[in-house]
Amino acid sequence: MFNSEEFNHRKRNNYSLLIVHRPSSIVHRPSSIVHRPSSIVHLISPLFNYFVNPIKTVKNNSLPPQKISPINEFFFALIGLMLTIFGTFIEVFVVLPTSNDLENLKPSSLGITYQLAGVFFTGLVGGKNAAAYAQIAYVIMGLFKLPIFYQGGSFEYFQYPSFGYILGFIPGAWLCGFLVLPGKRRLELFAMSAFLGLLVIHLCGIVYLILYTFITPFFGNVLSDTYLWDAINWYSITPFLAQLALICAVSVIAFILRIILFY
Repeated sequence: MFNSEEFNHRKRNNYSLLIVHRPSSIVHRPSSIVHRPSSIVHLISPLFNYFVNPIKTVKNNSLPPQKISPINEFFFALIGLMLTIFGTFIEVFVVLPTSNDLENLKPSSLGITYQLAGVFFTGLVGGKNAAAYAQIAYVIMGLFKLPIFYQGGSFEYFQYPSFGYILGFIPGAWLCGFLVLPGKRRLELFAMSAFLGLLVIHLCGIVYLILYTFITPFFGNVLSDTYLWDAINWYSITPFLAQLALICAVSVIAFILRIILFY
């Protein structure tokens, strides 16, 4: 016998089932919209996360090995060459407050130029090949009478005691780029790579000073008994702290640029 009440009851139950299961497809749809960050947030969030929680960011910031294309290496080498040339003639100044009066701020020279900034920036951003190419081109151009060295430029620059430091730009920049690319994008790795590159430059410069001190007297040049120590003190010890401050600043800039460029 047909029971209208039972029919209506089943109909209501079936309709309720439809109501329960239909929203499930709607509930999961907004997830694709929620996880779509804007372009600005997508650029800023990695840098923000690094300074807010650096330990977690360092652990999750491992990058797969990426090889820079030859075209990009050429452009990075060209940029590094230009930065090294122009940085040779620009002195580094800092503004340190000496009193509470902010109107009387005076810049103080650190006694160095931005030359090393161009050397290590190329290695940190462009890699070992671009850094080495830039410095090889810099040395060759300076030896062939282009006035891009601090005291000019000619083939006679071999006679300058500081030429060993310029030759050290090549292995120092290469080592800096070798340790950074490809690898993990970490600020402390950037700073350590630039520091080791700086040590290589000073090592090459000191070895050249030793050879210069023992070979020069055979050509009739008379040097003082303390010449070697005085030269090491002048070229390596005195500017070393200022150079450390410079490469720390360069490491931070290169790190931020690498985050923006996503490599």
